[in-house]
Amino acid sequence: MKKIIGIIAGLSLLAGFGTFAAVNTANNCLNVDLANGDRVCISINKYSTSYEVSLKDHSFTADPRGLSTITLWCNIQLPNGTIVQLNKCAGEFTCSSSVCRGVEELLIDVRTDRSYGMEYGNYDFANGYRANSGGGGGWSSDNNNTYLSVSSNNTSPELNNYVNLTVETSSNYRWYVEFEMQYRSTSSSSRQTVSSSSYFSASSQFTNGYQFTSSDNWYRNFNSFVSFAREWYYRLYVEDNTGREDYVQFYVEGNSSSNNNTLYVSASNTSPSTNQYIDITAETNSSYRGWISFAIEYRSSTSYSRSTISKNSSDITVDSYFQNGYRFTSSDNGYKKLSQIIRFNRTWQYRITVSDDNYNEKTLTFYVDTSGSSTNNNNLKISTNTLYPSLDQSIGVYVEADSSFRGWVDFSLQYRASTSDTWRTASTSYYSAANYFTNWYQFTSSDYGYHNFTNFMRFTRSGYYRLYVRDTQWNENYVQINVDEGSSSSSVAGFTSSELKKVTAVSQIWDSVITKLKNKSYNLRNDSYWQRLSDSMYTNMRDVVRNINYRTFSTYSDFFRAFNDWMNYTTKNS
Repeated sequence: MKKIIGIIAGLSLLAGFGTFAAVNTANNCLNVDLANGDRVCISINKYSTSYEVSLKDHSFTADPRGLSTITLWCNIQLPNGTIVQLNKCAGEFTCSSSVCRGVEELLIDVRTDRSYGMEYGNYDFANGYRANSGGGGGWSSDNNNTYLSVSSNNTSPELNNYVNLTVETSSNYRWYVEFEMQYRSTSSSSRQTVSSSSYFSASSQFTNGYQFTSSDNWYRNFNSFVSFAREWYYRLYVEDNTGREDYVQFYVEGNSSSNNNTLYVSASNTSPSTNQYIDITAETNSSYRGWISFAIEYRSSTSYSRSTISKNSSDITVDSYFQNGYRFTSSDNGYKKLSQIIRFNRTWQYRITVSDDNYNEKTLTFYVDTSGSSTNNNNLKISTNTLYPSLDQSIGVYVEADSSFRGWVDFSLQYRASTSDTWRTASTSYYSAANYFTNWYQFTSSDYGYHNFTNFMRFTRSGYYRLYVRDTQWNENYVQINVDEGSSSSSVAGFTSSELKKVTAVSQIWDSVITKLKNKSYNLRNDSYWQRLSDSMYTNMRDVVRNINYRTFSTYSDFFRAFNDWMNYTTKNS
């Protein structure tokens, strides 16, 4: 095995991939059972001078909160008590031979964002495998016995009425508990984590957490802990430092007068021009003390379907009331005018839906600047100060429109390695660009329809690029830029000179490497899949060297990924 890895390590260095250390491939997957029934299996492999930790397998139970991701981390306690902290239970650590010198006791402490567990037993540090006897004898589980329970004196409060919260834990618990609130507007809708005052008000302990002390002796009652500003369903989660959690659910109702309100809405202008602010007025019963909220849709013509847009979209500019909603007070007496609440940055049709806590809804439709003004007929053009820049050369970009244009423009970039390739979105590793590339730019009167973006972009990979510009009326244009293309008869599009030399060098010794690996390994010698994989690598490398148009490796990254796949398969099956 060592000879096999030595051959591959030399090949990796030739390809420019760095060192490839020898690893013990014994089964080091250690099961850790968490308190809530979850299980993870941690792999610890010994390299020549260090140890690699990785998550080999896992089994996570369904999360009652509907979370789609799990936050995972590990603490590994070495024989001398040193703690190694590993995010996602993956990484490397070193341990001197004076500490990790043979069969020693090892402790693995695993935590997720919802549970906790630990395993301890014996590990052979010298040879890198799990020991079955000695030094404490076998692996066993120690799930922290902290108890956690949460309850409230009232789980069906009315709006704005404070409730108490009681948290119980074990008598010796001296750490923090933390809080999280989730909300859903109907029994069938998805829960969402909420924190703003538009949903609830809570004591400072909700934000800061609470640390249990000896005087608590397992029990803490938080008086007037939280009140709710919206109706329907809430869950208040409490979590301790081991990852245990519990929750209490609230069903919140408003008073009778707020459940029977009517809702009317109007706007100051339903045919505004782009960038013109408008007012929205909402009228309801004089006794209503609930919220109104806003949602917005857009379509670029009456023949297209509407699509919901984010309140942070560059298509609109809104104030905080549009973002968070507005809550009626007694001083409103059922009437509120929200001045300059929104402006529209694109032409054609927007629709705003206004809703209250009792599911009353009203819509407002806006036709924005569709009269055929000069802003809808601008002649959009784009050019650069050079069409043939070299690698890492900064270029300037010029965008021209009608002199009256006051809209926004944005940019996108496409790439192909050669004229026979298809255009595709350029990888961010192929270029660097000014902020205007990712953030819209708005033309002003001082631009007079013309803007010069200096030091706009530079390219880190040779090939063909198309730089597109698009305005708020969906006019689009592009300029083609050829970066260091065909400057040398020996160059291959998608590969630098040094990268091409590496691929060439590997292809030249490939046959001899494959022969050596077959001689050293019975498994590889009789593995037909490995042989096909090796043959395919050689064919694809030769296509690069010969600059074949329809080749598999369009870039060095393609070669890099394929080589790593071949290398990983070879080492695992040798």
